[in-house]
Amino acid sequence: MIGNDIPTQDSVIEFRFRLGGAQSVTAEFDDRKFNGSHYGHLCMARIAADRLTLVD
Repeated sequence: MIGNDIPTQDSVIEFRFRLGGAQSVTAEFDDRKFNGSHYGHLCMARIAADRLTLVD
């Protein structure tokens, strides 16, 4: 897992990846100071060869 603590209000997340034999890659956006969700989880994108899953 790779994480960065970057103060932000409006964000765009962009990254390049290769599955390289993996089933999927996941990107999460968290705010550890936010009390409205479990451990600050805000959203997640899981990318696989055959599907894209977005969770809010």
